[in-house]
Amino acid sequence: MRNNFKWLVSMVSMVLLLSALAFGQETNGSLTGTVKDQNNAVIPNATVKLQGVNVGFSRTLTTNADGVYFANQIPVGQYKVTVTSGNFQPAVKDAIVTIGNTVTEDFTLGTTVGAVVDVTAGDPATTIDTSEAKVQTNITAAQIELLPKGTTFASLLRTAASTRPNEPLSGQYQINGSTGAENSFIVDGQEVSNFRTGALNGNNDIPYQSVRELQIKSSGFEAEYGGATGGVVNVVTKSGTNDLHGEFGVAFGTQKLNGNPRPVLSNSFTGSPTMVGGIGNITTASTGSYVEYLPQNKDAGVNFFPTASLGGSIIKDKVWFYGIYSPQIFEGTRVTNFVSGYPGNGAGRLPIGPGNFVATLPDYVRNQAPTQSSTSKQTNEYAFFRLDASPSDKLRLTASFTWNPIVQKGVYQGGTTVIGTPSFANFGGSVGYLAGSDLASRQGGRQNANNLRFEGVWTPTSKSILGLRYSRGFLNEKLNSYFIPENARIRCRSVAAALAASAGCVAGFQTNGNNFTITKDASVRYTFDADYSYMISSFGGRHDIKGGFTYSRISNDVLDGYKNTGVVSLCYSTTLTLNSVCGGYGAPVTIGTPSVPPAGQTQIGIGWVQRFATSGAAKNTANTLYIQDKWQVNSRLTITAGLRAEKEDLPAFNAGAAGAAAGTPISFGWGDKLAPRLGASFALTSDGKTKLAGFYGMFYDRLKFELPRGSFGGDFFRRDLFPIFPEQQRTLTTLLVRSLATMLIRSAESVLSHRRLRT
Repeated sequence: MRNNFKWLVSMVSMVLLLSALAFGQETNGSLTGTVKDQNNAVIPNATVKLQGVNVGFSRTLTTNADGVYFANQIPVGQYKVTVTSGNFQPAVKDAIVTIGNTVTEDFTLGTTVGAVVDVTAGDPATTIDTSEAKVQTNITAAQIELLPKGTTFASLLRTAASTRPNEPLSGQYQINGSTGAENSFIVDGQEVSNFRTGALNGNNDIPYQSVRELQIKSSGFEAEYGGATGGVVNVVTKSGTNDLHGEFGVAFGTQKLNGNPRPVLSNSFTGSPTMVGGIGNITTASTGSYVEYLPQNKDAGVNFFPTASLGGSIIKDKVWFYGIYSPQIFEGTRVTNFVSGYPGNGAGRLPIGPGNFVATLPDYVRNQAPTQSSTSKQTNEYAFFRLDASPSDKLRLTASFTWNPIVQKGVYQGGTTVIGTPSFANFGGSVGYLAGSDLASRQGGRQNANNLRFEGVWTPTSKSILGLRYSRGFLNEKLNSYFIPENARIRCRSVAAALAASAGCVAGFQTNGNNFTITKDASVRYTFDADYSYMISSFGGRHDIKGGFTYSRISNDVLDGYKNTGVVSLCYSTTLTLNSVCGGYGAPVTIGTPSVPPAGQTQIGIGWVQRFATSGAAKNTANTLYIQDKWQVNSRLTITAGLRAEKEDLPAFNAGAAGAAAGTPISFGWGDKLAPRLGASFALTSDGKTKLAGFYGMFYDRLKFELPRGSFGGDFFRRDLFPIFPEQQRTLTTLLVRSLATMLIRSAESVLSHRRLRT
């Protein structure tokens, strides 16, 4: 450990001595240009003053002996650039700086002192950064206002040519053909991708009103970016300015203007197709096989999206503030029709009625209506406050806090057509039985989240920059965790007609719709970045040498599932064996010969008990070193070269798991994930509108916690099979009424202690 630390300190020191980067996850851009007179002669020592128009920032520079000024790593936004020099006529331009790009604004100063020449910059979309080989799309706040969008920044991703929404595996975005889990999402330099899946949580899909600029990197991105084999989505939030600005507004959304929902595939059957109860059975082959679709209707309700923001200066040119509150409120009502029966049995689907519940259940449960109305309200909270300070022209400090929980009150009872009965549960005590919409209205959850960030940028000289950043992100994934019964979920999966009287339940009946409880699933991500950059105007051109070090730690503490209660599935038929399929379960192995049934008893079905849980606590660390050089050989040719090295481990949630004795079953050393990057860009014309670029690089995905949670001690999963005889059925009927999981699981385990299937 001590040797590793010494080696790490040596590497960091070497990087700093070699001169390294501006931010590990860039949130800034650069501005450069050449100042000349009317005779095309360069003007050295000219004063260049940058004053933020929609960003709180200012800086004063001077041109070098070649008449070139360079403002490296400045906040993105619009600037007023004023150039003065001796008796030359001053000139003013507006410049728009975007994330990760170098904007060029040249000036020509007149020789006659007079009124200031005010030149408005052209449309930034008409020029490109000819010094970059990477492929990226930048969307500024002004463009966001003009684009069609939803309510969050992710709704803008589809405007990038390389991005395809609704990726099927993770339900998010493909970038350059990658899956949604292979992307990296960054807000103000802080990684916000889900630690377990790599996806973007709704908590961190922030409202577009707070976004200064959105960037989608799809190919050729720099060595400071890792953890993505797809794309990098980079978001920079707004900040205050010297002027007081605010925004107050509201938007609404309604289902009435949306298209009709698609029907849901229920099941496939063989036999004669029929049309019953308005539910369609569509023939799919001449053999007589057909499928059934359950129709779905629109929900009622209105979504509400208010926003209020205010930004300005506390001390002009020194301290600025920006705050926004912009919750997203989704509220609706759904009418659910509960049906039973089977197509092809002559009766078709029939409405659920009191006769479909076990007769011994209380009237409150038995009298549940076949048509239920349930309401749901989900509020995605978002409050953000940011402070920016510039104590001197060389120092800039930033601090921000985001409060973004999701609050869920009430849930829907499935779709608008459901096979089965309304859920119910016995909570005992003063609560007792709850069923249908009364139960659904009390369910929901709360997913707490917040992000904290501190950042400092020091510019000791016009050629060097030192940056430090600390961030902490918290997330506790507890949606759908309220009013979940902590007892067995017992389901009647199938009932043969001849056994309807003895089964004690109808097909589709269940004691409750869900017993997956979430006690906690809290994750904390700490990140520290230390970066440095230096510019060299020699050695065959200008070199922007960059490098840096990043330390990241993720911890997760989880306890959820139904390990101590279980899900029990029952199938009633005299032809079923323990190797048969019951409710979608087919035994993957051959079960031993069943025990001899009780005297005079004939097996009337099979059942199985499933238990699942995720529990444990684990944390991992990831360290990164990178260095790269952007070499501008001349005004048209730029070569970029970089190298990234990562040291990463993946923890075990159970240190005693196979291969995980030390608690780190997977570990990558500094030499295991070396990622070289090499690119070149050549400006075909001098007007900044055409370039030829190429890039080679290696990219490594970041390890996700889904792997150790599922394979290294986090998940518990077990199924126990058992036969059903009439003698045991009397006990099962009682248990269906009482929902006493412990009794049923113990009974099943005692019957099948020698025929246990472990997974």
